[in-house]
Amino acid sequence: MAGFQLVMRSGPTPGKVYSLKNDEMFIGRDVGNDIVINDTEVSRRHSRLSMQAGGYIIEDLGSTNGTAVNGDRLTSRHVLRVGEVVSFGEHVALVFEAVADDKEATVAGPRTARKASIESGQAAPAPVRASTPPPPPPAKSAKKSSNWVVILLVVLAILCFCVAIPVIIDYLDLWCSIPGVNSLLGCS
Repeated sequence: MAGFQLVMRSGPTPGKVYSLKNDEMFIGRDVGNDIVINDTEVSRRHSRLSMQAGGYIIEDLGSTNGTAVNGDRLTSRHVLRVGEVVSFGEHVALVFEAVADDKEATVAGPRTARKASIESGQAAPAPVRASTPPPPPPAKSAKKSSNWVVILLVVLAILCFCVAIPVIIDYLDLWCSIPGVNSLLGCS
């Protein structure tokens, strides 16, 4: 029999694994919950997981920022499927995974299971995901590079302004009409 877990993809502790073992589990910011997520977008008691028919059902408990599955905000109870992403607010995301109870068991990968199902004429079973934590999110270098672009544009604008103004004054022969400059140039 397989168990289930939630693995934090993004949030305060990426890669953290939450084993789902109870028939009913609460998720929230308060320390009295079964799964405690210390993030300001997570309500004190945010959502509930209920074991049913060998899987889990998730429901939002009227949280401020809502609970979403695969980007769709929950308005009613939802039966979780392996691989679905559960989000709390905009910054916290967890992946629902199945794990084998026996660590020594061999689990057929998607390709092997598909080949066996084709040969037997049955539908391929859903792949069981490994319990390794997801890779860390990519570095946010786009924001840094956009800052450099803005700085470069401002510097270019200042340089153009400093060069363009004297050229225009010279072209229109306005040097003698500028107070303070006319005495330096010997204008009358």
